Amino acid sequence: MASSSLHQGIFRLVIGLVLTTSLTILFNVWLSTYQQAQQRMAKDINLAQTVLAQAIESREELLFTTARVLADDFGFKQAIATNDAATITSALDNHSSRINADAMAVFSLQGSAIASTANVSIGATSPSLFSNGQLEEVINSGGLSSFMILDDKLYKVILLSINAPTPIALALVGFEIDQAFLENLEKTVQLSVEIIASEGPLVYSINSMPSNLKTTEPDVYSSLEWHHIVMSNDALVSQSFTIYNKNKLQISLILTQSVDKLISEFSALKTSVTVIIIIAAILGFIGASLYAKRLVRPLNELSQVATSISSGSYQQTIHTSHASSEIANLANAFKNMQQNIREREREITYQVEHDPLTGLFTRYHAGHIIDEKISLKHSFQVVAINIMGFRNINDVFGYQDGDVCLAALGSRISNLGGISAKFTGGEFLWIPDTKLSETQLSIIKTKLEQDIVENDVTIPLTLALASISCPSQADNAETVFKRLNIVLDEAQVDLHQILCFEDKYEHKYARRLKIIARLKKALLSNSPDLSLHYQPKLDLSNQQVNAVEALIRWTDAGLGFVPPDEFIGIAEQAGLIGGVTQWVIRRAVDDAETMRNHGLLCCIAINLSARDLIDPTLLPLVRKSLLGAGLPESVISFEITESDLVQDPELAISLLNEYREQGYQIAIDDFGTGYSSLAYLKSFPVNTIKIDKSFVLELSQNKDDQDIVETILALAQKFKLSVVAEGVEDKASLAMLTQMGCDVAQGYYMCKPIPLDSLIKWCEQHKYTNWIEA
Repeated sequence: MASSSLHQGIFRLVIGLVLTTSLTILFNVWLSTYQQAQQRMAKDINLAQTVLAQAIESREELLFTTARVLADDFGFKQAIATNDAATITSALDNHSSRINADAMAVFSLQGSAIASTANVSIGATSPSLFSNGQLEEVINSGGLSSFMILDDKLYKVILLSINAPTPIALALVGFEIDQAFLENLEKTVQLSVEIIASEGPLVYSINSMPSNLKTTEPDVYSSLEWHHIVMSNDALVSQSFTIYNKNKLQISLILTQSVDKLISEFSALKTSVTVIIIIAAILGFIGASLYAKRLVRPLNELSQVATSISSGSYQQTIHTSHASSEIANLANAFKNMQQNIREREREITYQVEHDPLTGLFTRYHAGHIIDEKISLKHSFQVVAINIMGFRNINDVFGYQDGDVCLAALGSRISNLGGISAKFTGGEFLWIPDTKLSETQLSIIKTKLEQDIVENDVTIPLTLALASISCPSQADNAETVFKRLNIVLDEAQVDLHQILCFEDKYEHKYARRLKIIARLKKALLSNSPDLSLHYQPKLDLSNQQVNAVEALIRWTDAGLGFVPPDEFIGIAEQAGLIGGVTQWVIRRAVDDAETMRNHGLLCCIAINLSARDLIDPTLLPLVRKSLLGAGLPESVISFEITESDLVQDPELAISLLNEYREQGYQIAIDDFGTGYSSLAYLKSFPVNTIKIDKSFVLELSQNKDDQDIVETILALAQKFKLSVVAEGVEDKASLAMLTQMGCDVAQGYYMCKPIPLDSLIKWCEQHKYTNWIEA
């Protein structure tokens, strides 16, 4: 979401407050106007109704008095009694002109017209002019007040009985509800008045509305609405009231008022408030803009300072033109921050460039130095120095003495001059001032390898040195580091403690990486490129094959055939040997089941490394695999080299006991090459020793080998161990081993390692072969 500036935020806040306040005031003005207008309208309507009632009542009283005088006049009564129409008419005209009555007439008791004034045409009116109820009410009560439509005009009338002394006729006096009457009423109440009278199909209507309103037909509403207050217009508000409803005659009063007239008193107030709001908004806009500009200016200045600091410039002069104490405090905080960052960056830079233990340069800074030298086209030599077995130093002497060892060696390297750096673990880097020969490096190595003595503790050092020339052999720091690591690895593997970089080492390293990657893939995918070959073991007592040794083979599609001696060692270094051993165990168990199905009862010997021994998952895997195939423990045995056993004899004894307790046979492989194994032979929980092939290959021609083999056989007999001689290449050696009392022979003379199907055929083919006489 896009962010707005502080200037905009302040401006919006102030304007928002002004507008909110103004709209609130305006709303309250409109609301008050609306309420007052409603109250005024109700008051005006009530007044109009009252005035109308009073006007009609006052005229009604005058009519009543006149009618009573007429009805009581003796001459008038006599004229009615004698049916003197001329006298009656004359009397009616005189009284009508005297009181300005609009209608006067005399009716018989049955409602028939006897006589009337000239301004109203009643004619031979039938009794239908009056209802039976009206006639009876006049006769019985002496009179009544009512409304009538005569000659399509509306009249207010008074009916009185003419008594002599009993009723002999009825007198009618009335005045017309005409335009003049309504106009006078409008002038009094300031409302437009309309009267609508309906008697059956007859409808009479009269109003006082101005002629211009009648032609324009404005909007008429039954009540006052809120939008009438908000927007001025020529709308009208009209309300209707029923003032008479008897004898089928209904008379309605309609009062109409102009909205503009109704709220005219409030229009000026509304205009004033609106003008004030507009002025306040303009002033708020100007004030907010000025204040925001004044506040934001120093903040922008501080923002520019922060940008400069972020780019690494810490010498900015900070000053602000704002008098606010908060801004001043913020500026001081920026000054302190700038100084602290400058000091902290100096510390961080030193820590990044220097090792905290030795004070030498770090790998990071050494890389910059190398790249800078190469960019300047300098020719120089880089030497990597590694403490061989540094982890053992930490394990034996402790990490504190290990740090003492690193600090001491770092000091020695620094004293050599040139540029020195500390890498991870026990690795150092040195760039001498001049190029050194291998002889000079050997002398320096000897000086650096002097024992380190600290608190009566003597720490021996063995170093490996790798050298590379720049830029001829590496043109950037990363290549230098990579190739030095390759040379150091080669120096430690081949035990050449001083090596200079050659292309062949990189090729060997690249091949090792390929082997690791492709071997890992082959193990994960259970690739058919991996297979097991088996070499038979001949029991010399009966010339039968009761055991075989499982030997892994690998033919990769890209690498071709990879010798076991090559990829097994790489697998151990890369931590893949566990996966290799697990694959061999699973395949060997499957093949053991196949052998049994072909009637071949052989024990398969599987080679274990020292890492395999300490793997807690290996023994359960063997048990699970055998249980799944329904095979006994006797179909599997294990061989472990003597050199692995003598690394930690006590741990080896403990681990081998677990295998023996599970019922597995254990053999010491390559016996005779470990030099110290005789001291532990009596304690190792093994069943068999395998004489190393180096003592057997030339057994028939070499007297020393014969003496060694005889000694080993005698030693094995002493400890009740069986003996396997591997590397039997000829019949003479086989015969000599049989004569010496060796138990089992293994070698190319009988059979080289072959696949499972070939092994089954070979065993069937040589089931009765006597290899000594063959």
